Amino acid sequence: MAPPPRQACGRQHCAHLKTLTVGTSQTVLIDSDRLLLGTWQGIYFCEFDGPRSRTVHVKLFRG
Repeated sequence: MAPPPRQACGRQHCAHLKTLTVGTSQTVLIDSDRLLLGTWQGIYFCEFDGPRSRTVHVKLFRG
């Protein structure tokens, strides 16, 4: 099945489909004030729905 033509894909519709593929949240481990990421890993913010105001929530758990 071919994707719809670009003009047929509404902005919200495409943004929601893209979000489904990458997810909406991430859990990251921190040790000694450093992110525990692999050599080629990184954290990126992907904006699929155009620029707008956002609220970021960070929750820290001590273990």
